[in-house]
Order: sequence, then C-alpha cells, then structure tokens
Amino acid sequence: PFLSHLSVDGDLTSFSPSLMLQEEIYSKAAGRHPAVHLFHGQADTSVPLEMSTSFARALRKANVPVEVFLQKGATHSEPVV
Repeated sequence: PFLSHLSVDGDLTSFSPSLMLQEEIYSKAAGRHPAVHLFHGQADTSVPLEMSTSFARALRKANVPVEVFLQKGATHSEPVV
C-alpha cells in the first residue's frame, strides 16, 4: 500500500483526492474551484509522477482548470518558488 506508515489501517487510498473526486458531492464542489497548479519533482522518489497526473485528470473531469509543472531535478522535499 502507498505510504502505509502514515495510516492507521496501513493504506492511504481512502484519503486519495483523486478517488474523492469520483463522488458526486466532491466533484460538484470541485467544479467551483479556482485553477490548480500541481508541481512535481522529476527526481521525486517518494511520490510517483502518476499520482500527480491522475489527480490532474480527476480535477479536469470535475471541470477544474489544472496545469502540471514538472521540476527537473527536484525531489519531493525541495521548495517550489
């Protein structure tokens, strides 16, 4: 399971914003959200790039404008400015 050490039951799937957006109540609310910019470090070994791209797809499906920025050489903990 993804980041199992951070969850009591050993899996953070239930906290996935991508999965939450599949529920009508969240997707309707998300449609009123301002544009989202997602930043992902290409050297990130903590969170797979697919997590950011799947979240971007879910946001677009909920009619939220979104753009994904890949930061060359950046890891998960590097600041984005």
